[in-house]
Amino acid sequence: MRRSGTSSVTTACNYGVPQGSSLGPLCFNLYIAPLSSVIDSFGVRHHQCADDTQMYIAASKDDLKVNIDTLEKCTTAVHQWLLHNHLQQNPTKSEAILFIAARGRQSVDHAPSLQVSDAVIQPSATIRSLGVTLDRHLTFDQHVANVCKACYFPIRALRHVRQSLPDDVARIVACSIVGSRLDYCNSLFVGRTDCNFKKLQRVQNTLARVVLRAGKFEHITPALIQLHGCQSNSVFYTISLQ
Repeated sequence: MRRSGTSSVTTACNYGVPQGSSLGPLCFNLYIAPLSSVIDSFGVRHHQCADDTQMYIAASKDDLKVNIDTLEKCTTAVHQWLLHNHLQQNPTKSEAILFIAARGRQSVDHAPSLQVSDAVIQPSATIRSLGVTLDRHLTFDQHVANVCKACYFPIRALRHVRQSLPDDVARIVACSIVGSRLDYCNSLFVGRTDCNFKKLQRVQNTLARVVLRAGKFEHITPALIQLHGCQSNSVFYTISLQ
């Protein structure tokens, strides 16, 4: 590092990359790229996102035990590869979940545990993947609840400062801090229950009342129509219930 004509002390980096460096993420991805071939050798599908590796298999009740054994062998090989390449797997941050189709919910008695790096991982009811909460039956009930909870906090903060903001600024702030949360992966909401849609709609209704400073008992439809006609960076919309 160099600043005001003075350089910092040079330190040799034999392993890893300096934290915060521009090439750090790219170098790390190149470094762990061979891990894909280790996982593929067991016939296990996987996704890699930075330092997060997700492995998954499809199995029926009859061959569930065999597939679980294969997955455990794969995780053991992954653990050995990481140790050989001076990396450490953290079993406390490892999670497992068993997704069950609707027609098979009654046939699966319980979800078996997994052995990961000498640690037993019990299957979770929900897991978080790239900001989306997935449950065993893919109902997305917990995800909707998390989205609503994350939206109401900034809405309350916006209500406290609303009197100090011009109308156009209030719309932009509302869309940036709340609308972006509602829009994130919103294609997953297709086919969800009316109950979940109503929860999301209440978030938008509350936000519209704050932005337009509408009363609690005023009809919300005119407010949503008014906000829908504003600029493209401040669009409000109504989720229709089918």
